[in-house]
Amino acid sequence: CDLITCPTESAKKELRDNGIKNSTKVISNGINQAIFDNTKSQEIKKRYNPHGPLLLFIGRIAYEKNLPYLLDCFKMALNSIPDARLLMVGDGPQMKEIKKEVINLGLSNKVIMTGSIKHSLLVKSGIFGACDMFITASTTESQGITLLEAQANGLVTVAVNAKGVKDVIKNSYNGFLVNQEN
Repeated sequence: CDLITCPTESAKKELRDNGIKNSTKVISNGINQAIFDNTKSQEIKKRYNPHGPLLLFIGRIAYEKNLPYLLDCFKMALNSIPDARLLMVGDGPQMKEIKKEVINLGLSNKVIMTGSIKHSLLVKSGIFGACDMFITASTTESQGITLLEAQANGLVTVAVNAKGVKDVIKNSYNGFLVNQEN
């Protein structure tokens, strides 16, 4: 081929590191803000956590999303913000394991797992507008569309400082990056 496109500098570097020598151009995935409708956000906020912060994770419930670490971090955050709730939207091969982990960590009344929501319904659901922060612990993003969608909806984003993610979040500017060991 004459040109390879990829969404981030991290993805471009990975291609180079794997021996791809073709001409490569970084073109970020775009987000159409017109598809989002947050008119139902108050209803969602009232349903899931009317009296405290509502944190949001959207993604596959899978090993590469580093969800046990995310749950450990959320449990620690509850020491400072006990009225917070975590809304997890998604499904995947680790669903049973993560549900067990939620129970084992004593978070059953703090973590809400909605399962999969079709994208066309999610963007009209008001979930983005109801939440106060978007969090992810994924270390394997090529860009992270959910990060872009959260930012397009005005959410503060907090994520692990990893490839792809660090191309979307500029620490302390449009979100916060944390090291996985932190």
